[in-house]
Amino acid sequence: MNPQHKAVITTAGPFALIGAGVLAAIGTPAAWAVLGYATYKVGKAAYIDAKQRATLRAEDDQPDLFI
Repeated sequence: MNPQHKAVITTAGPFALIGAGVLAAIGTPAAWAVLGYATYKVGKAAYIDAKQRATLRAEDDQPDLFI
């Protein structure tokens, strides 16, 4: 599993579960639509953040370890 997928699961999963628990008391379709869209946006942001961290730095940015 990619680190991006792990980040989405660990970030958006609890967000969706807590939101679903709160919305179980309300139960309006509009509130469920807002929760779905918000979960999508949180997951997308976590995926993009993890994707940027997974890339290697360019060779010019790495320090020279040889003297």
